[in-house]
Amino acid sequence: MRGRGVEAGLLTRSRYWAGNRVQQHYLLTDAGRDLLRVLRALAGDRHRPRSTGRLDVVHEGCGEVTHSADTCTACGARLDAGSVSWRRPGDRSGPVPLVR
Repeated sequence: MRGRGVEAGLLTRSRYWAGNRVQQHYLLTDAGRDLLRVLRALAGDRHRPRSTGRLDVVHEGCGEVTHSADTCTACGARLDAGSVSWRRPGDRSGPVPLVR
């Protein structure tokens, strides 16, 4: 799927050295961010992580967990892919940004 996402212009591939080997990660492009917003709207609550689920969505602006795809439920700020991170409940290493 990642290869198709790169071909479709939804993801960019970035390579980096990790120890003695090359790793790669994938980041959303502007088109990918736009599509993510549409997918969130279509999925609704059915596929949204629960607070006891696998991942929490964290609004970077206020640092709080949010339960909405477009507006922070804690502070009311508008959300986009660049303003949220994912965090496993109980993980103290900090949130993982969706895009960089």
